[in-house]
Parts: sequence; C-alpha cells; structure tokens
Amino acid sequence: MKRFFALVAAFAVMGAGCVSVDVMTKGAADDATPVVEETIVSEADALAVETSSTESVETTTMPEPVPAAEVRFTDDELRLEAREHADGVVLEWTASSAEVFEGYKVVRSETDALPWYPKDGAVAFLPNRETLTYLDADAEHGGVYHYRICALETDAPPTCGNVVNVERP
Repeated sequence: MKRFFALVAAFAVMGAGCVSVDVMTKGAADDATPVVEETIVSEADALAVETSSTESVETTTMPEPVPAAEVRFTDDELRLEAREHADGVVLEWTASSAEVFEGYKVVRSETDALPWYPKDGAVAFLPNRETLTYLDADAEHGGVYHYRICALETDAPPTCGNVVNVERP
C-alpha cells in the first residue's frame, strides 16, 4: 500500500460543471517515482480542496464560494456612478432600502468585469447608510477598474447594484 507524502493538484475547468484534477503523488519513501492520476470531479467538489502531510495529519479545506444565486442584483437601488478625480476615482450611489442595514461593501476588480461581493472581496466597508460616496485613492493611473456597490442586511444575502467601469488615463 502506498503512503502519500506529497500531493500536488492542478485544476482545469472542462465545462458542464466538471473539473479535471491532475494529482501527482509520490509513493512510499523508497519509491520516488511520481504517479499522475486524472480524476473528473464536480466543480463544487474541486473547490473543497484537501491537502495532507505525513509529518502531522493536517487537513485544510477551502470554503466554497457564495454562488451568484445567493446574491440579489438590483437596478432599482444602489445606482452607482463614477468620475475621475485628481486623487483617484470618486464613486457615488443611491441609498439601500434594506430594512436591517449593516453596511455597504465597495467592490473593485481589475480583472472581473462583473464583480460582486463576496466573490471579489471589497476595498471598503461603510457601515453608515447615509454614506453615499467613496474616494478610491488606490486606483492607479493607467489601470482599468470595475466597481459595484453591495449592501449587507442582517439575515439576508447581499444586494448588489450596477457595475461601472473606469479607465484611469
């Protein structure tokens, strides 16, 4: 029976929600020949990656991302506009109508044209409902940025407004 002491996995999306996982393992300590096995698993299973070590049995499981179906997208509120400013990018939006408001998340991505929280993280959390502007002073000249405002509400999925794309000259 092989004792696994090294594990490397490479993922490739195959479509239809499946992922090809190439796993390279080394066998027992006296067998240094790597073995590559291809396994087809669902995308959800591939995201729950587990890694192990023989020195101590450690297991790390990555949390599954929140599916877009658990985020509310709206055109009726959180209407975002952006303008260039000498100090960065100024964002302005309309207020959230959330009953139990927790705060706004300012979401920015340089690579994803349709960012949303929590998938893309946030550059700022603003807990005051009346705060309807934000200056992104970290937006560098020459960059292209995709912004969205998401409102958090107690015991409800985030609500996200429109996306605004800004190119800083």
